[in-house]
Amino acid sequence: NARGVRDFCQTLNNKEVIPTPGAIFMASELLAKGLFEKAGIGSLMLIDIGGATTDIHSAIPELEELKLEERGLVINNEKQFSYRTVEGNLGMRVSAGGVLEAVGAKTLVSLLDPALGISEAMVIDYIEKVEELTSHVPQNEEENNIDQAIAIAAIHLAIRRHAGMYAREDDAVMGVMAGTAIGRDLRHIKNIVCACGVFVHASAAKREMIIRKAFENPGNALLPLDDPRVVFDDHYLMFSLGVLSKWFPDEVLDFMPKYWEAN
Repeated sequence: NARGVRDFCQTLNNKEVIPTPGAIFMASELLAKGLFEKAGIGSLMLIDIGGATTDIHSAIPELEELKLEERGLVINNEKQFSYRTVEGNLGMRVSAGGVLEAVGAKTLVSLLDPALGISEAMVIDYIEKVEELTSHVPQNEEENNIDQAIAIAAIHLAIRRHAGMYAREDDAVMGVMAGTAIGRDLRHIKNIVCACGVFVHASAAKREMIIRKAFENPGNALLPLDDPRVVFDDHYLMFSLGVLSKWFPDEVLDFMPKYWEAN
């Protein structure tokens, strides 16, 4: 009966709600740092772009290995092991207009396949359509291409905002010389984890192209220099693994590396 079903369901639910970004954050921390008896994969960036926001997580276990006096010599205000930024105006649907406003239609067209002949007006029309109809799924190669351009631009902006930068000029008050690295230093990140729908539904060649273009031309940002390994959450499991890690951290940590290798 209905009451029996309800009572049974309550035994499967502890009534604790973990927001998806928080769950993914938990998974990225565990994957990077590991546990006392089992090492993680090391420093990582995790990219999660959705319809409304573009979230960037970074977990750098090496920061915890610094002595306190060494940390004091790091000129940056993001010395903690893990860190997350959320770009609320950059997304694939609700916030697609934010991407357009930030980079302009001309830039988005430059990211498209020129053979498709997509104009700036077509890009603007598509973005207006998906902002209004957020459940829209690309219907042809042209729409797929525009979606990929939106993703490239959103990720490019989000990672630059997450990362620190090289100081542009001397600052005697802060004790900073031009060229000093300040802010979140991601130059030696070992892994990039991509966990979002645009990668799940793209071919291997397309998703690698999205990441390559998003990380091109880092400019003044302290972005990875060492050709990090890029892995994709093909089955969109990171959020569920984050939740499970709260109760089964050993099993989740055992599973994740095998998951990446299988993909």
